[in-house]
Amino acid sequence: RNASSYELKHYSVMEDVDTLVVQELMYSIRVNNSIKQHLNDLRDYAVGCDRIIEIGNANLCATIALILSNPKFLKTIDINDVLPEFMFRVDLLGKYAKKYDMEFEYVINDSIQEEPVECDLLFIDSFHHYAHLKAELNLYKDCVSRHIVLHDTHSYANRNEYFIYVQDGGIDYNTEKAGLSLAVDEFLKENPMWSVDRIEEKNNGMTYLKREG
Repeated sequence: RNASSYELKHYSVMEDVDTLVVQELMYSIRVNNSIKQHLNDLRDYAVGCDRIIEIGNANLCATIALILSNPKFLKTIDINDVLPEFMFRVDLLGKYAKKYDMEFEYVINDSIQEEPVECDLLFIDSFHHYAHLKAELNLYKDCVSRHIVLHDTHSYANRNEYFIYVQDGGIDYNTEKAGLSLAVDEFLKENPMWSVDRIEEKNNGMTYLKREG
């Protein structure tokens, strides 16, 4: 797919922004990407959540699903910019947010360095490392009121991602502890107000946590 010609084709005929966003979601579900089988469920979990934070956005596939839940606020954070062929999605989501009077923030930063803000749902798909996930969970545990959703919890259940995109941030990436499962298990033991709501192993895995009370 040539994204630039795709963008030119659709914007030139001035299709409604709603149609374009839905088309991008359907495209993400059709293509062979690592999260396609979870996008509809993620959107369903996000429905009714006014404030959403996304950590790690790849090419904004999950971001599209989240914005279609129609929150009042959506902030997406990644240490890397979106690939050039998908940059048009940033503009498209901005237009969609403006149409529906949403606040949409696209932030390039290390998730650990970014100041946490209150939200109803936190979606994490960033650096798949025990120490990094543990730091992200501890950073946001008191800021999230309803759900924490984690991707790649099956693929990286017992191992750490090798390539490090993140800054040091005082995190011990040389720890012998490995895997997202251990990070989640420790988090749940240390924070009894959080529990597992659902676990999926398909398409690299997705874990849904819920806050009690």
